[in-house]
Amino acid sequence: MSDKRDTPSFMSRAFPDITPLQQNKQKNNTAGKRKSRPKTRPASDDFDSPLLQLSGSSTIGANDELSYQGHGVQNRIMRELKRGKISIESQLDLHGQTVAQAHQSCMRFIHHNRQPRQCCVLIIHGQGYRSTGGIPVLKQHIDYWLQQHDAVLAYCSALPRDGGKGAVYVLLRKKGRGISD
Repeated sequence: MSDKRDTPSFMSRAFPDITPLQQNKQKNNTAGKRKSRPKTRPASDDFDSPLLQLSGSSTIGANDELSYQGHGVQNRIMRELKRGKISIESQLDLHGQTVAQAHQSCMRFIHHNRQPRQCCVLIIHGQGYRSTGGIPVLKQHIDYWLQQHDAVLAYCSALPRDGGKGAVYVLLRKKGRGISD
């Protein structure tokens, strides 16, 4: 049983100002065509990694504060983090590192600092004053990487005594909770 709404005349009456697309009856014959191999890049060219590229749609300035509160993180915990009330277990300084080096250091640091309980670490990324154009490259990447990492519950810019807007307090998830270790 055919539905009358599927007929071309119904569609042309329902949408008089719309012209249908012309359909191409020709089919592409892919049989016999050689598939091209993907080009391999040298291992040193790791800027192609999606984690090392940013869309550029949002630019974070040197004086901008970073803040992220993951799902399920209580507002009280976030307030304590922002006030520097959670003791820092370890810190990482990324000054002078390339984006690729900083990414590797940051991921390794997070992995090695996971504990059986939630813990807070400090990552110093700098404000980017010596970067080309004054854009804080590492700060932008840190903001992106930390939001993508399963072990990160929350983070925010540090207090001036701990590096200010050139550093972040990072609250890490308990080891063995929610992600593979």
